[in-house]
Amino acid sequence: MRRTHALIALGLLFVLVGMRVAVGQNLAITEVDIVDFAYQPDAGVSSVGSSVTWTNTGSFNHTVTFDSGQGSSGTLASGDTFTFTFPSMGRYSYHCAIHPSMTGYVDALPPVSFFTRAWIPLTTN
Repeated sequence: MRRTHALIALGLLFVLVGMRVAVGQNLAITEVDIVDFAYQPDAGVSSVGSSVTWTNTGSFNHTVTFDSGQGSSGTLASGDTFTFTFPSMGRYSYHCAIHPSMTGYVDALPPVSFFTRAWIPLTTN
């Protein structure tokens, strides 16, 4: 009986460690900087109901325009910000309408539970 419990616990540990490695702790984002001609970071995860704020820290105008028409920031001058709240699960790909080679995405995941939060540190606003 103890051996069975030990094997189950060990298996669960491997699953949880695998999830942590596969998802990565540093992917959860709440802010994206627009620096020169790139979004930094250009990829990340958030949770449904959470917001991400893009800030143009460069000297050129840019936009945050979602590929599937979910919204757009309009033109962001240096120092301007744009905040978007993710209403549902899915990948939100975006680009700069002024500089189309600038691209990025945010994967909106289900709201996290207490247990999940210990392993995948997403933020909710």
